[in-house]
Amino acid sequence: MNISIDRRVQSGISWESIGSVAVVRGASTAFSILVIGGLLAPIVGVVAQPLALIWLPSTSVVAFVVAGARAASVPWPPLGGAASALSGYLLVLPLVLLLNPEGRNLGQIAATAALAVVTGAAFAWCASKRANRKARHCA
Repeated sequence: MNISIDRRVQSGISWESIGSVAVVRGASTAFSILVIGGLLAPIVGVVAQPLALIWLPSTSVVAFVVAGARAASVPWPPLGGAASALSGYLLVLPLVLLLNPEGRNLGQIAATAALAVVTGAAFAWCASKRANRKARHCA
């Protein structure tokens, strides 16, 4: 009898079922995209004013999509994608709070965290389904 399976059944969710390596890889990528996008925001504001209005939200969505897609190989893709995207956002949040005093809006923080969870979960699920489809065609 495998003890790790019994523990997973008892607790419901284990760290192994989320896929820690893929989650950390996705969170790191999301963090990098968010930091680079934030650093480029002033340059975009100078070069293209209309683009500057949607730059940071677009960068966030791209970061969460990439984080979700990177976590598509875990046993529970939506859970791994949500954890990956949310972790990437939580990594960059201290920088946002430190460098932007107006960024301390709890509603905006909660909305961005919810966007990270939903986007990461949705794109991890889509990427896992797409990978399963490709694997069936190749076999």
